[in-house]
Amino acid sequence: MVVYAILVIIDLALIILKHYKASAILGFGAMFPMLTKHRQQFHSYIAAVLVPVPLLLIPYFMTGEFDYHNLGVTYYVSMLAGYMSHIIIDGEGDWT
Repeated sequence: MVVYAILVIIDLALIILKHYKASAILGFGAMFPMLTKHRQQFHSYIAAVLVPVPLLLIPYFMTGEFDYHNLGVTYYVSMLAGYMSHIIIDGEGDWT
């Protein structure tokens, strides 16, 4: 509950500062967990590899250029490492 309160404050600040695109992305990201069953769908190694894939493509869509330096590889690897460590620490990961 505290996390959502923090997200609401950040989202409100983004709206006040007229960063509507960032606000929309944050809002979608905050709603996404409510649409899924966390432990069933996202505690697998396959999900750990697939879920961060949009991070590879977002820089391309924002710049409109396919430049190696604009790819989100750093973001992808960072999220993959965090995701995998979360699953391993929980001890609930599987390949399905």
